[in-house]
Amino acid sequence: MARYPHITRNDMRLCAYIRLNLNTKEIAAYMNITPASVEIARHRLRKKLELGKEANLQHHLSTI
Repeated sequence: MARYPHITRNDMRLCAYIRLNLNTKEIAAYMNITPASVEIARHRLRKKLELGKEANLQHHLSTI
């Protein structure tokens, strides 16, 4: 939270699921949304974390 104070609770949940190495369908089931919505949420999270397309989101979250 200190590094990224603008992250919402929903973003934090998504980060936790990604860090647990869950795939898109599993995350969608836990969050009760469609897999397409998970992909959009990942994209928005990348923008908030200022990561490029080539950066590995899971690796970045594990280093925090």
